[in-house]
Amino acid sequence: MLQFVVWNDAYSVRSPRLDEHHKRILRLVNELHGKFHDGVQAGDLKAMLGQLVSYTNIHFAYEQYLMQLAGYKDVSVHVAVHNRMIARTSYLHARYTYDTESLSREVFDFLKDWWTSHIGVDDARYAPTVSALDMSQLR
Repeated sequence: MLQFVVWNDAYSVRSPRLDEHHKRILRLVNELHGKFHDGVQAGDLKAMLGQLVSYTNIHFAYEQYLMQLAGYKDVSVHVAVHNRMIARTSYLHARYTYDTESLSREVFDFLKDWWTSHIGVDDARYAPTVSALDMSQLR
């Protein structure tokens, strides 16, 4: 199956753990996109979209923890970006619950564009600070 969004090493934030998070998010977007085009039932798509929303929340919390721990100066700006994304994806998930036709190419384009831009631009800003952390000391 052709991937809808492809990991690029340029997205690396030089933290293997965060890179794995980002790769997992892109895999979830790809799986959701693939199942959508395969005609999977609405309930299954809703569950997959819910997984994406849940994992996004987990990832953002961990990423924010690392930024704070590392002393990244623009944590509050980054958190505000995360909060907007959480609100948007939560809205998409809730909307899909009531309108199964709402999952469309536009939604997938939004997910692809947002994630690749966020990882490649926003997350790249904290990479030098967070990558300096001694990750072996973290839980």
